[in-house]
This record gives sequence, C-alpha cells and structure tokens, in this order.
Amino acid sequence: MKPLKPIRNEEEYDAALRKIELFFDIEPEPDTPEARHFEVLAMLIEDYEEKHWPVDAPEPIEAIHCPV
Repeated sequence: MKPLKPIRNEEEYDAALRKIELFFDIEPEPDTPEARHFEVLAMLIEDYEEKHWPVDAPEPIEAIHCPV
C-alpha cells in the first residue's frame, strides 16, 4: 500500500474514490493495516468533500418537516 497523503485536487480525489471502492468488495478485517488504511482514506475523502462541497444545515422548520 502506498502511503496516504492529503487530497489536494479533483484528480487525487477521483483516485482516492477508485482506491476506496476496492475495499467495498472485500472489507478488511478489523485492527489490520488494511483496515487502518481504509479508515484514514475515508477520512481524507470526507475532509476533501466537506471543504469543496459543504452541506449547509437545514432551517429548523425544514429539518422537522416530513413531506408526505
């Protein structure tokens, strides 16, 4: 496994998504190097998404409104 580094652009983000998809087919055993790699990669992806595509919290009324 290559060492992980911060995701700084769309190309690196796309590569990280392709890499994490491999773990979806074969989930690593807990407390293994592969599991820690998966966890850190997921955190890096989440961090990049939060910085580049933030999701605003809904207005209080919208949060409790349940469309039928």
